[in-house]
Order: sequence, then structure tokens, then C-alpha cells
Amino acid sequence: MLEILKNKGWEILALNYADVISENEFPDQIESICSILDNWSLEIENHIIKRGGGQADQTIEITQEFNKNNWLTNDITIENKITFENTFLDRISTSTTHKIDHFAQGNNDKLLAIEIEWNNKDEFFDRDFQAMRRLYEAHVIELGIIITRGPELETDLEKMIEKYFIRERINEFSDFDKLSRRILGSDGEERFSFPTTRQKKSIEKKVKNGESFESASASVFKNDKFGGATTNWRQLTKRVERKDAGRTPMLLLGMPNIIVNN
Repeated sequence: MLEILKNKGWEILALNYADVISENEFPDQIESICSILDNWSLEIENHIIKRGGGQADQTIEITQEFNKNNWLTNDITIENKITFENTFLDRISTSTTHKIDHFAQGNNDKLLAIEIEWNNKDEFFDRDFQAMRRLYEAHVIELGIIITRGPELETDLEKMIEKYFIRERINEFSDFDKLSRRILGSDGEERFSFPTTRQKKSIEKKVKNGESFESASASVFKNDKFGGATTNWRQLTKRVERKDAGRTPMLLLGMPNIIVNN
């Protein structure tokens, strides 16, 4: 199943024999995960252009699919007990991790943990690596999975946004006001508030340097909303290169550009 995703452009990186562990300990769960991801898609307006509210609109659908398998969000408390043979009283310490997006149970009741990082600040990766490493070292999980934007998707986002602006005939700033009035959330609130005064100045500067209005707007929009310091494949592999996973088996999955219908 991982090969099916790979052939469709998904970036796949297995750390510490994560692929072998996936096959031997979690075959049914990995098959389900791959099937869900293979059928997952995003819409350019609803998931890229529109501003989110609460849980990111981009991950609601996939979260619901995982929940159907009873792979639910959990808070974890880790308790350590130190016993002295003859001298002191037992010492017990407890610590908690952040909420893990999903846990799945495989062979022999073994657990894997799943985190979905669509577009958070990149330090969320630090939190994820730390949590999965602690859970693995405490013998709670056998495998960690992180899903984020892949390199090709990251590269193509700006062109996708530009194509959308051209299709919507965004030729001047007033056209964004019309878009803002049309793009609403389920609560009726406006979910598009681009550009700010600062962003307008950046667009104007690019236009003066010869860029088209649509291209300049797409560049500013992408860099501000999906900038380099957000959760993406480059930031994820940076943590891999500095050995943040330790010995934790981790399967890293990068979303391909074809996931977005534009």
C-alpha cells in the first residue's frame, strides 16, 4: 500500500525500520491509512484560499475517516516510579504529552501514533518528535506517523493560487473585496481577509518590478500563509537530519501536489 501512495507522488521516508514494523505489526492499519490518504483531496478555494476556523478545514475530513476506525485523539500521562531497595520511599513522577491526533491498535495490542500537520508553525514538529520519542521509549507505541505537505505541493502552491486568482479575475485590490464577501464559513463569517495594508504594499512593489497583479498577489499570499517556517517537508526533514527521532521508528508522509483539485 505504501508503494501505491509513492507511485501517486506521495513522499515517503521510513526511519529506524518503520517500513518493516508497519508491514509486520500494523498491516491492516497501514492499509487503511493508505486507502484513506489515496482517496483524500483538497479544493483550492475551500482548503487553500479560505481561512480556517477551529480545526483546520483541510484535516476535518481525514480526521473523520480516521475516527471511523476508532483511531481517536488522546491525552497521554506518563508515570515513572523509582524504587529504592532499603533506603528511601518510592519516588513517582508524572508528565503529560500534548494531544496525539490519532492512535491505532495493531497486532498484539501494539499502538501506533498519527500526527497530521497541514499548516502549523514549524515548532509543532519539535513537539511531535518529542512526544513520539517519549512514548516509544516508554514502550507505549511501536511506530509514529507524521503527515505534512510534500515538497512538490510546497513548490506548486504559488502557481495554484495564481491560477485561481486569474480564474476569479482578480485584477485589482477591489476584486479581493468581492471575493471576501463570497467566501464564507459555515457560521456565515467571512473567511477571506486578504490583503492587509502591509500585504498591499508588498504586492504593489512586485507589480512595479514587472510582475502581473495576479502573480504578485499569489506570491505574497503563499509566502504569508504557507511560509517557510510552517509545517512542510523541508522543515520535517530538518528534524530528521539532526536526529530528533532518536531510535523511534517513524513513517513520514508528504502530500503530493495532485491532492489539490485546482
